[in-house]
Amino acid sequence: MEDSLICALDLGSTKAVCLIGEVDHLGELSILGAGAVSCIALRRGEIQDMDAAAAAAGAAIQDAVNEAGSTPDEMTVSISGTHVEGLRSRGIATITPRMRPIAHEDILQAKNHSEKMIMPAGKEAILHLLGAFQVDGSSGVKDPLGTAASRLEVESYFAAADSREVKRIEELSATAGMPDIRICPTGIGSGYGLLSPEMRDLGTLVIDLGGDVTDITVFHDGGVIYTETIPVGSAHVTSDLMQLLETEYREAERIKIDCGAAHAASVSEDESVEILQKGADKMRPMRKRVLAEMIEARIREIGQMIWKRIVRAGLEDSLTGGIVLTGGGSLLEGTDEVFGSVMAGRKVRVEGPKLKGLHSKKLKNPKFAAAVGLLQFEMHRDDGEFRPASSQSSWKNPISAIKTMFGG
Repeated sequence: MEDSLICALDLGSTKAVCLIGEVDHLGELSILGAGAVSCIALRRGEIQDMDAAAAAAGAAIQDAVNEAGSTPDEMTVSISGTHVEGLRSRGIATITPRMRPIAHEDILQAKNHSEKMIMPAGKEAILHLLGAFQVDGSSGVKDPLGTAASRLEVESYFAAADSREVKRIEELSATAGMPDIRICPTGIGSGYGLLSPEMRDLGTLVIDLGGDVTDITVFHDGGVIYTETIPVGSAHVTSDLMQLLETEYREAERIKIDCGAAHAASVSEDESVEILQKGADKMRPMRKRVLAEMIEARIREIGQMIWKRIVRAGLEDSLTGGIVLTGGGSLLEGTDEVFGSVMAGRKVRVEGPKLKGLHSKKLKNPKFAAAVGLLQFEMHRDDGEFRPASSQSSWKNPISAIKTMFGG
């Protein structure tokens, strides 16, 4: 395998991040170039200002290209928002005669059958992931080839998104100079950037706490079994502080980042912070414990919203691998403790990407989890598994299906 260049663009609530990496003949990823540009053109994961978004994306891409010294041919772009929907499908192949060894043709038949999914109105498939197989009722089979059986099934997971938002991302990428793209949900990208194959097998909940959205993804048996985006994030903490403390938004953001804590019980009664209120010409002190109580109320609400969805989906007992918290919002001290307290006492751990080489120290920050994860996802995709995203000829970019049965 020759060294190959890969590229990812994460369009977030507060920034656009582009990474260019190279995969060597041993399958190791090295970051060659990185660009991060402030971007406030998205609201709740959706593009609101095309010109501003394209400008930010173009600047981030150019910075990464300049540093890498090479321009990639294609790029994987993140997508988020409540319009992104996960759909599960099951493919079946009957083995005849009964109990003969499963052949490649049987696997292909089951996979093809799993792809016969009708998308909801106004949505199109952007990603297709194959999960584990089931052989004669026995689940969790990664490689069924050669197993004597009568029936083969495979779980398939589709990510679908609003066709209009997909079109916006296409247009934005083309304007930014990268017309050949694939699209991947932010939460799935974050999971690939954080979780080992073993953790994706065990069952792990990944929470990407962003600016104004939070992406929830559950991995199990090596694949994705649940994704959802809730329209609340750490920017809502800033808005709360702005209103409660009567400050400008920028000052509320400073207070949150420099002085904030989400777990009030961990803050001393004696600590104080300085804040600047609207119309004031000098800072005034306030108790840090009171500030933390304001922050905790919103963080607790977000955690409850997440856990309610996990319980409603019946997945609370499928999280042997635990709960991982990432994204820029995870940097708020004590958020993991508050989330754990509303998630049946589960241990929640904050994690960032694991990298070596150029930018490794900077990119280990949880706020870069999605960008790094998109590169990791690109590393593991299988070119032989592409299928058209829709019947519309205008969509040039395939959805990707990741094989798990052969370690892909």
